[in-house]
Amino acid sequence: MSEVKKGARWFPHFTLAFIVVTSYSCLYTPEKWKPIYSVEFHGGTGWMWGAISYKSSDNGGNWRRLSLPHRTGRYDTAPVGHPFAIVDEKLGFCAPGGYLKMTTDGGATWRDLHRDRKFLAFPFFMLNQHWGFARDDEQGGMLGTEDGGRSWQKIEEFGYADITHLVLSDGILYGLMSDGLYQSTDRGLSWIKLVSFDTHVEAMSLIGDCLWFVGWDGLCAAYYLKEHTLQHFPLPVEDGPLSIAGNRGMLVAVGYKGGLFVSKVTPPLWKKVDIGITDNLRDVAFAADGTAFVVGGDYDDLFTGWANRVALKSRDCSHWEEVELP
Repeated sequence: MSEVKKGARWFPHFTLAFIVVTSYSCLYTPEKWKPIYSVEFHGGTGWMWGAISYKSSDNGGNWRRLSLPHRTGRYDTAPVGHPFAIVDEKLGFCAPGGYLKMTTDGGATWRDLHRDRKFLAFPFFMLNQHWGFARDDEQGGMLGTEDGGRSWQKIEEFGYADITHLVLSDGILYGLMSDGLYQSTDRGLSWIKLVSFDTHVEAMSLIGDCLWFVGWDGLCAAYYLKEHTLQHFPLPVEDGPLSIAGNRGMLVAVGYKGGLFVSKVTPPLWKKVDIGITDNLRDVAFAADGTAFVVGGDYDDLFTGWANRVALKSRDCSHWEEVELP
């Protein structure tokens, strides 16, 4: 009789246990393991986008689930996979499965705009009910619409550069592309390059009269719109931050490896705040009353890669507490 090697007895049990655990993780993911990918506010109305999305109408004091026209689940990475563009407290656009929809009641109901063009990539921008921009998934570059997304035209000036962020200030468009910052004074028909960056930029935010940028290698810079000058205020991190937001002189930047940095003076003097999160903070935003919100996911499971949901808030950006979500 051949000898049974040590370990052969427990190997089938280990294999069965591994199959059960991984199957469970794919079929059922508890809500606390469903990360939130972004947060934004328009006045006192806020949205959190993720595998489960939420809305608040009282500066983030209370949140309710949103009924959105996209599937939910562990691998649904809205808005990355299903772009959303919120214009104000009532008007918004999304493209679940690549098809454009619009809401005029704050997300309670959605209606189709057209089904002859698909938007498979993020980002996607609607600046008002008629005017918007999106990335051209077929040929690269940028598309524009002036009829609420019913028709789209290629903006040839950009060639194959990709837009990642777009803001409107005093009638002027500012677009962040893969190779720098651009400006348009004719509704996106022509563009002038303002700034080049030596590293990848993750985010651009309009805070006061400045455009703030954060990115790889601790990049943090401000472009002053009135003076047309760029100044750098680097963050002491190896990995790049993902998002920056400001309110009444307060700046908050978040990013990889649990980095949450706060500055309470201008120009910024950054201080890292220990919030007990080890990985993958994704976004930050301020409500109208000055409350700051940080969202993301904290990876802590060796086998499944589940990401514990992160949703924190603070009035002073020094002491943070968990947001109660339904």
